[in-house]
Amino acid sequence: MNGRTTKLGSVIGAALLALGALSVAGCPGDDDGSGDGGTSFLGDIGKQCGLECPKAGEGVASGNASISGYSAIDGFFRSVVNYNTVAAGVSADIDAELTGIQSLFQISDAELSGKTLGAAITAKLQADFKASVVVNAQPAKCSVDAHFAAEASAKCQAAANCKGTAGMASVKCMGTCTVEASATGTCDASAKVRCNVSGPAVACQGECSGSCSVMAPSVSCAGSCKGQCSGTCSAAGDANGDGVTASGECVGSCSGMCTGSCEVSGMAAASCQGTCNGSCEYTPPSAKCEANAKVTCDLDVNASAQCTGSCDGNFEPPSVMCEASGSCQASAKAEARFQVKCTPPSVEVKVVAQGGVAAQAQVNFLIAELKARLPRLSAAQARAKLAAEAGAELSSAGTAAVQTTASAVVNGKVNLFTGAKITACVPDQLKESQTVVASASAELKKRTDNCESVAKAFGMVM
Repeated sequence: MNGRTTKLGSVIGAALLALGALSVAGCPGDDDGSGDGGTSFLGDIGKQCGLECPKAGEGVASGNASISGYSAIDGFFRSVVNYNTVAAGVSADIDAELTGIQSLFQISDAELSGKTLGAAITAKLQADFKASVVVNAQPAKCSVDAHFAAEASAKCQAAANCKGTAGMASVKCMGTCTVEASATGTCDASAKVRCNVSGPAVACQGECSGSCSVMAPSVSCAGSCKGQCSGTCSAAGDANGDGVTASGECVGSCSGMCTGSCEVSGMAAASCQGTCNGSCEYTPPSAKCEANAKVTCDLDVNASAQCTGSCDGNFEPPSVMCEASGSCQASAKAEARFQVKCTPPSVEVKVVAQGGVAAQAQVNFLIAELKARLPRLSAAQARAKLAAEAGAELSSAGTAAVQTTASAVVNGKVNLFTGAKITACVPDQLKESQTVVASASAELKKRTDNCESVAKAFGMVM
């Protein structure tokens, strides 16, 4: 940080001369509300002109983002303030779920001394419940609103009088871009197109999340078969208890070929060539989805394309060539990640108990609670990771962009008063921003580590 801020110090002499000129010509109005009661870096002349910088700890650290009076730079400080708020909120969400899980397993704070919550859960399961728990779930899915990021970047650059900001409606997405259900939803030529339709009795030639019914003379079946099963049929309710009726029809689960109707249901998507009750995802032969389908564009990891929907992966907000573009991009990217939406995954909890009926009753209660808490914990963990990534970029690339912007605008791009204020106040607030980001990131790291330990105890991926 010190290396970056010394560049601003090189124009302090010019700022002093500028203030001297202002003291003779009269001070302009200070309408940016940059704080009151702060000590002036440039002495009495600066104070006379209203050019006072916040005291240590009373700027960004206390939620004050009105530092320089220049929109692109103060937008960065606002993002640092917002990061602190978002990190605290996500940390609280994770704490709520972890505390609930700790209480669920009746683990005292003393039992946590010197060990992670995950290790304590593993020990409790073995000692008290004589049980093992396995959780099957995919990680939570998160995506940022590309339109939000594009709009934020465009507004910031327009406020800084950058030219050519009209029509900046999309971001570059390096990952998966999803366009909401629309007849006009299209993908870049380099992307793989997937379509998703939902509802009862949807014709499906793809992956069905829900239940899939297939009626055919003979079809491979790993579900409920109503007809003849050439493989293994198992179920209760028939005379023999083997799932096969007296007439030879399978009335239960078939593992093999089913002559009749086969219905498969479950948490995960399964291949379906029939009727799907839920959501069906398929790859269209013409790279064009039907009118009511959600369009998903999968991009190669090294490729990027314009995205107007939601982006799951890295992304770049739009920019034009101007002094403020780097700062505006940094703040827009961070703000979009702060607004990220994470969908909790469905979870399947399997418990093997060896403690008899009483223990089984307790285990059933555990299953119900874990099914409710673990998806929320997974979503909060995913949000925490994205927030932490945004904080890291604010601390590195964002700070460098603000440094570049500040140096450029001070050198003749703004009026003397604003240039003097940028020179006087920004360096110390950049240092304070680093402290704020580091502290918030450290708190997030504690929570995400705890989440990982709990996931490991259940054999779960987060």
